[in-house]
Amino acid sequence: MDFKPEDLDQWIEILSQMKNHFLISLCYKDFSKVTIGILKKFFFNEHLQSRVISETLEIFISMLRLLF
Repeated sequence: MDFKPEDLDQWIEILSQMKNHFLISLCYKDFSKVTIGILKKFFFNEHLQSRVISETLEIFISMLRLLF
């Protein structure tokens, strides 16, 4: 299911509140597949993509440091 255009601001707010949980869960094998599916919905949505990248860039870099 795609995001409705009128709900985009609310979805960005949800991502903002949950980004630590989403991105840290990528470090755990049992949760990573589900998390990847959720994040793909955000990152590949043409209307949200630039906002999602700027919203999650810092924590995503931190998560990569943790993994490597």
